Amino acid sequence: MNKLTVRRYAYASTIGVFAFIVAFLLGTPLDIALSPLMGGILNAIITAMIVGIGCKGVEKFGYSMIIWGIFSIPAIFTFTMGMPGAHKILIGVFTGFVMDVLFKIFKRSHIAYFIIGGIMSDVMTVLTLFAMLILNISPESVEKLSNYIVYLLPLYFVMGGLGMFLGSKIFDKRLKHLNIIKSLNE
Repeated sequence: MNKLTVRRYAYASTIGVFAFIVAFLLGTPLDIALSPLMGGILNAIITAMIVGIGCKGVEKFGYSMIIWGIFSIPAIFTFTMGMPGAHKILIGVFTGFVMDVLFKIFKRSHIAYFIIGGIMSDVMTVLTLFAMLILNISPESVEKLSNYIVYLLPLYFVMGGLGMFLGSKIFDKRLKHLNIIKSLNE
């Protein structure tokens, strides 16, 4: 493995950890007070913005999976991404995979970041609810969330899309000129 690849992995991992910390600190109070996934209402834009910045930094297939995979490891022990459990790693990696495939299809325009961010938020929401249902985790929360899913999905789509769009714009205006970022794409 060469130094460039190591730098890219370190960058994607740092973005994943940073996004988790932000999501945990912003979302946990709502997750505990209301139910899993409700914390996403508060942090969807900011977390998606961080992920958007991360995806712009290394525009290569697989890096969305790394970001979300790293994000999901500490989430196992928290209410971030729903009820605690190892299932979150599969949700995170699959969400990243969907993003990577969509980046291949839609390329990397700012509008693509909005669309992919919205899809990312909805995929994660649906997979989290599905995992809770299949694994019989907190049936009362599943029932409550099932009642609100038709309202949550459009909301998460817009918030995730807006966050990724803003992240891509911030990256292009403020970060892409930094030497450390340029070194990721030599």
